[in-house]
Parts: sequence; C-alpha cells; structure tokens
Amino acid sequence: MFRSRLHERRGLDSIPGATPELRAIHDTLSLVPLDQESIRSQFPILIEADGRRRFAFLDNAASTQKPRAVIEAVERYYETYCSNVHRGLHYLSNLATEKYEGVRGTIARFLNAASEDEISLPCTE
Repeated sequence: MFRSRLHERRGLDSIPGATPELRAIHDTLSLVPLDQESIRSQFPILIEADGRRRFAFLDNAASTQKPRAVIEAVERYYETYCSNVHRGLHYLSNLATEKYEGVRGTIARFLNAASEDEISLPCTE
C-alpha cells in the first residue's frame, strides 16, 4: 500500500490552516493505487480537448506542467497582491512578503518537518 508519509503519521486534518489546494494535493497523493485520470484532470494542459495525442509527461529540462491549484494561486497573486517580496515598505509588498513567508510553514506541516526553518525557498533578497 502506498500512502503519503504525512497521511500515515497524523493525517491532513491535524494541520491547521490546510488550504483546499493542499487538501487536493494530499488527496491525490493518498490514493491507492494512484488514479491517473484524477491526477491528469488537475493539469489543464493534460486534458484532451481537441482529439490530439495526449501528453504523457509532467516534467522536462526546461519547465514543469502546473496543476490547476498552482495556476489559480499564481492568478490570485497577480490579481490581488502583485509586488516585490522583501523589497518594499508599502502595503502590497508587505502582503506579498507575508504570503511568501507563510508558505514555509504550510510546506513544513505538509512534509511533517520538525520546523519551518528546515524549509528552504528561493532567495528573493
């Protein structure tokens, strides 16, 4: 049986503030066996709409295909708090920095890390 490490240890319900996106990713990782069509449906580029041959990959050397949850999160960023992270003193910059740094805790909880200090994000400074 293959299940996510987090699911085995304590389950997603024990994570305060788990977003719907995180729940969707967790649910996908917790499926036994993995439901390929369910996973495929989360990636808009992999949905067959025009009868052409379907993609069979998610990663390559130049880029990675994004699930709908990631696309929607990026869209929210551009629509509501697009600004420089760690580089401004105004409201939007502070909000963008807060959201950026908040992800560290979400990732730590999802991976069951001992501390969010174990999570490294790309440098923005």
